Amino acid sequence: MKYKKINNLDRLYSTVSVCINDIVLGRYVFVFLNYLVSFFSIIFSNFFFILYRNSTFSLVDTLVGFSLSFLVFSAITRVQMPLFFKFGYIKAKMWSLIPFITVILYRKRN
Repeated sequence: MKYKKINNLDRLYSTVSVCINDIVLGRYVFVFLNYLVSFFSIIFSNFFFILYRNSTFSLVDTLVGFSLSFLVFSAITRVQMPLFFKFGYIKAKMWSLIPFITVILYRKRN
């Protein structure tokens, strides 16, 4: 999205036969797949730490961790993505920090 303004990607989008809904859906799918890849890489590295420390793997803890991280991910994405689509990357960069700051302040308070 940052390069959309710099490289004038609106011209490129208008030359291909892809509607704006497909572009938006593609961006959401890309963000979700990034979340899944990062989550599974954390699970994979956690498995090696468990083997190193001779601990036991807890499926309940993994599911709770997945659920909570997905809840936070959904809340942040729900705020950030529409901002990027409406204002563009450069203008929405500052406003997109609001969910992170909210989560950090909430965490410190509890």
